[in-house]
Amino acid sequence: MKDYGRLWDDYSNEFNSKLVDSNGDWSKLDEDEQEIAALWKLFVDINNGGFIQFFCNWGFQCLCYAMRGLKRIEDTSLYELLSDAYYDVLEKFKDDTRLTEYWVRVYERYSLAGGNRLSLTLTLLGQGEELFLSAIAAGGSQGMFLKLNTFGEESFLEKVRELAERL
Repeated sequence: MKDYGRLWDDYSNEFNSKLVDSNGDWSKLDEDEQEIAALWKLFVDINNGGFIQFFCNWGFQCLCYAMRGLKRIEDTSLYELLSDAYYDVLEKFKDDTRLTEYWVRVYERYSLAGGNRLSLTLTLLGQGEELFLSAIAAGGSQGMFLKLNTFGEESFLEKVRELAERL
């Protein structure tokens, strides 16, 4: 049986490599290549950290190419979700002088105590001297229906708490 995920990755990596080789100049890719590269970035980041991670990593231009690709493959539900996420959330704040900083990072590590991988998503919003930090840990459990351990997640969050208190 063919591994369509691997075929998609191999095919789309060709165009992402072309984008990297052109120092991120999207105009060096034709329309098909732009859409495929943008859709790959969208799917990877949406599955890893969500829309904000995708948008912060790749920007408005990549979002436009991804949305154009979604229209072409007639994925209207994801197209509408992206449109809503951008226009209902990010667009509202583009001229808001109160929001001066926006930063999202996702970290992943192996938890030896839990015997699995887990991630930590940090979101930082700033308005002058006032900052808001959100830390969300995920993963780290082997249970199918219940969380059997949260050692790794708790350890990740404790490190963030310690650092935040020192600031």
